[in-house]
Amino acid sequence: IEYGPPIRLSEFKQRFLSGSDTEARAAVKALTHAIEKAMIELTVNAPNWEVLLAARTARDLLFESWRNVPLDSFKDVYQTLVDVFSTPWDSDSEFVALKRSLITYYSLLKTTHLTNGELANLPLSQSRKASSESPVPSRLSTILPLLRESIAVLIRLPLFLVPLMINLPIYWTTRWAGEKASVDEESIAQSKVVVGLILFIAIHGFWFWIIWMCLAVTPIGALIAGASVWGLATYHQKLIDDNYLRAKRLLSAYRVLVGVWGPQRWDLSLSALTQYTTTQPPPENPFLKLPESVKNALVRSSSSPTAPTLASIDAAAPTPTPMGAPKVKRSQRPPSRKLIRHLFRARADAIRRLAAFIRKLDDPSVRVCASGFMARSFNPDPNGVRESLFDKVPGGTNAIETVQGGVETELNPTGWRSGKEVITYLRLKGAKVGKVLREGEGGEQAVQWDAVAAMGSEAELSSPGSGDEQVRIKQEEVEKCATEISDDEVARVEKESATRKQLLLKAPDEDPTARSNVSVAWHVIYKNETFEGGLLQDWMVNASIGAMNDHYAQTGIHFQLDHVDYTLNETWFIGADPVYKAVQNDMKQALRVGDSATLNIYTVGFGTRTNNDLLGYSTFPWWLVNIGNTTANTINGTIDDGVVIVYSSIPDGTEPHYNEGKTLTHEVGHWLGLYHPFQGGCTGYGDGVMDTPPQVKAAYGCPIGQDSCYGDGVDNIHNFMDYSYDACLFEFTAGQAQRAREQTFLFRNLTI
Repeated sequence: IEYGPPIRLSEFKQRFLSGSDTEARAAVKALTHAIEKAMIELTVNAPNWEVLLAARTARDLLFESWRNVPLDSFKDVYQTLVDVFSTPWDSDSEFVALKRSLITYYSLLKTTHLTNGELANLPLSQSRKASSESPVPSRLSTILPLLRESIAVLIRLPLFLVPLMINLPIYWTTRWAGEKASVDEESIAQSKVVVGLILFIAIHGFWFWIIWMCLAVTPIGALIAGASVWGLATYHQKLIDDNYLRAKRLLSAYRVLVGVWGPQRWDLSLSALTQYTTTQPPPENPFLKLPESVKNALVRSSSSPTAPTLASIDAAAPTPTPMGAPKVKRSQRPPSRKLIRHLFRARADAIRRLAAFIRKLDDPSVRVCASGFMARSFNPDPNGVRESLFDKVPGGTNAIETVQGGVETELNPTGWRSGKEVITYLRLKGAKVGKVLREGEGGEQAVQWDAVAAMGSEAELSSPGSGDEQVRIKQEEVEKCATEISDDEVARVEKESATRKQLLLKAPDEDPTARSNVSVAWHVIYKNETFEGGLLQDWMVNASIGAMNDHYAQTGIHFQLDHVDYTLNETWFIGADPVYKAVQNDMKQALRVGDSATLNIYTVGFGTRTNNDLLGYSTFPWWLVNIGNTTANTINGTIDDGVVIVYSSIPDGTEPHYNEGKTLTHEVGHWLGLYHPFQGGCTGYGDGVMDTPPQVKAAYGCPIGQDSCYGDGVDNIHNFMDYSYDACLFEFTAGQAQRAREQTFLFRNLTI
């Protein structure tokens, strides 16, 4: 529930009680308008259904699911996109085609009972970017998601079976009530809430009575029965969301598999498909009578003659069905298997057009339509003068109504926001703008490979595509990480670690620093004031720390950003090097802050002869005491301590295949004391962790099934400490988490 600022009645009360009927009516109208204006600022308001649906689909593509939009920013994010699609650019054929494409994709999703979030979470191989001639996933790639989701559901089912059976009547009945309700979402939601609440009270009351009867209807029995029912309801509440999402993913994986494996003759013809590529706006609400002043303020007509504006809805809406009259049966939807291929093509087309639109929009000279309160909140004039934001928009309305008594009320003035500011704001809120651009504009996307893509060490990995657009990289040409250590050095490190453990067990010499978070100092090195020049905005740094915390959540280790500084130095930006350390030594001596327990991160460009293919490097914790570090260095261990990464590897960065922030996660793993999982090969000491199978070589791309040490388990291609593409990395093991804590305790004197 979101509350707006209070409306003070004192200014209206005096006029209402003045004794004049004219003044009293004017006070009531003024108060009504004040409430109405406040409601506009608390809700999402679109001029017509075309804009609302286009904005909704764009939101789902940018955030993958509405669940990924921060709850406290949900309204502002949605209204921002509504305002973008309300901008009067309908003379631009590409803008009109974008809205049509988004609505087509939305309509097919509704028809197939799927969501964009479910499709985005399925690890389907084959390129689904717009530049591909066939955005439909391969048949083999649809098997693994179905198996994975089936196993996930079956594992959870025994724990959820009892509360599921108890609450099943509620699920069935509320679904039935929603289907019998009116077509508008509000009526459906209200019907489900009322019916669900009544059944919840009845069913849980029944079980309370059953348990109480079994306990001889005693006062103690009543307490036990109440606690049991409350515990059961709480247990159900804790499990329902995750199990519901898993069940939906399983159903989605099944529908996709059936649609992809089915013969082409199953697909609907284009002529038959047309009726499912548009969404009819709901009929006019008979209980809502909008005055003309409000309609004029909220309606912006589209140049498209078929655009369903609010005015056209009023004129064409069917007459509400009288009570007692038979309802017309809704048209039956076709099986989803007939639409799956069309759905993936529509998704690719929507992403391609959205990416092209974002490219145009991401320009400070582009002005985007904005509701007045949004313009005031997010795009104030730098000199403090905001009136310039409210120049009249061509085709827009700055509605001011004079009510009886001389009271003027500005309902919803139209303002402007910078296009670049809008894109920056969406990125800050978590929109995956970079991913949309890569998938939609032919750039490298986060490729995921199916089982047939597993290749040997000398093979080439190809980015799915066709013709000249296909990009191939050789594994040996990629140097992801320059943090290396020989097996002999590993032996010395592990021996020292064992010695320190024994000494600490006998008589610890000092208390370790106990922190709930690892303190982080971030140093942005740039050569000019552009992103390409290395200049990261504060929100980019915060987003990187947030992504790293998500990656380390499974280990229980958390990072807190305590310091950020910016340095314009082209020499450092280009010349920081893990081998020839003179430049990086100067940089670290000038910038490093904190003690050995402070994580210092440096973002640079890596542009010299020896490092232009490098993504990052790090120090190990034992280098603080000069153990295992044979690389010549002229500065002490504490000053040298830290992580250096290429700036373009941050989330939504521009580094092909490595732009989800996982390079930082990988290098910080070294800082915590973790090795590569391929350390030592099949027979060496290994990475010092028991639950990572031995591995003789790094993984590149996402070679599912790679087993370089035959018989010891498949390689750790999904482990953050391997070299796979960012899209393929998602796990640390329990053994790695334990080792990271041990090493930071032994060598950094830090308990986390």
